[in-house]
Amino acid sequence: MDSDKNHPFTFEIYGIHVRPDCHRKGLGSKLVVQAFDRMRALGLDGAIVWTLEALAQSRRFYEKQGGVVVKSGTWTIGPFTLPEVAYGWPAAGLHSRSVPTI
Repeated sequence: MDSDKNHPFTFEIYGIHVRPDCHRKGLGSKLVVQAFDRMRALGLDGAIVWTLEALAQSRRFYEKQGGVVVKSGTWTIGPFTLPEVAYGWPAAGLHSRSVPTI
């Protein structure tokens, strides 16, 4: 985890990837719940996940899970630099409202 890039969040979800034929079945939400459970088990507070700005479906998913845009930046892979956004769940938000449940 890039702690400077992700500050003040202490737990990074690298991504939630579900096969297209398994979309809309609650699997992604279950993975988010498991990630939050793991975060708490490690004694960490506040989660962050980065996604490409152009991935509308990914962005809608993280928003449905209660994430809010907290940062923006770019991701460079080879000769390409792409805009990205970070969704966050601040520690206080994880405790004051319900975390995604199935």
